[in-house]
Amino acid sequence: MRDPRKLRKLAKRPESKYWVGVLFLVILVYFLFSDGDFSFFLTLSAMVQMTSILALSFQVKNSVEGVSFYTALFFSCIYSARLSSILVFEGYLPFDSSGDWFYQLVEIVNLTACVWVAYELRNTQEDPNTLYLGLAPALLALFGHSTLNNFYLTDLMWSLSMYLEAVALIPISRMLKKSIDLENFSSHFLAAQTIARVLSFIFWIKSYTELNVVYSEQPLNFLGGYSGYFTLLSELVACYFTGDFLFYYLKSAVLGTPMSLPL
Repeated sequence: MRDPRKLRKLAKRPESKYWVGVLFLVILVYFLFSDGDFSFFLTLSAMVQMTSILALSFQVKNSVEGVSFYTALFFSCIYSARLSSILVFEGYLPFDSSGDWFYQLVEIVNLTACVWVAYELRNTQEDPNTLYLGLAPALLALFGHSTLNNFYLTDLMWSLSMYLEAVALIPISRMLKKSIDLENFSSHFLAAQTIARVLSFIFWIKSYTELNVVYSEQPLNFLGGYSGYFTLLSELVACYFTGDFLFYYLKSAVLGTPMSLPL
């Protein structure tokens, strides 16, 4: 196993070791695979998520400190549900050229990495009741999903993927707040996932009305006409649970001080 002191030293410089790489990737993809449409925010959000998950994969290979099996499991479900929609239909894809194939590829990478992380963490000890966090998003998706695909199963799965993101970061947030060592890639993961939610919110605040249009009557979908509002709410709830962490993360990065959270 690698010396954890070296891992902390690498993780302590997100502005030079992590975020510069993210910025370079975003610029590269924007000029190579996007035609500048506003919907690129959706692809950008997925890319930030991808870099955070790959960073978490690096963390897991060296240490499971501050990492949550249930967060990895939730995100595995999120990407599985989303891919079941976007690989078959075009209703929820970005409008720009990044939605031709690049966005889908990023989500496939996200799913693969999350499944691997969940497998590596399968023997860690966490409260099994954490699974119940997914109950409310699942019920909300059942009774209030969008219908852009005009196909019941994929519409349901896409909305489920969005609503689950509201609670997916809660387990790892709890783990990090209990951790004595915050200088690791788990911190990058949580901060980047929060930023990804902000980017996704920016996109949907302009486009949520499209989700409220009911294109087909589907079983039990009594609240489908409000799915755009539910999508925005899920983004805000996710940021509510992790926004304080992002503040202290950015404070540490800007001031160059050790990452710490208030008691």
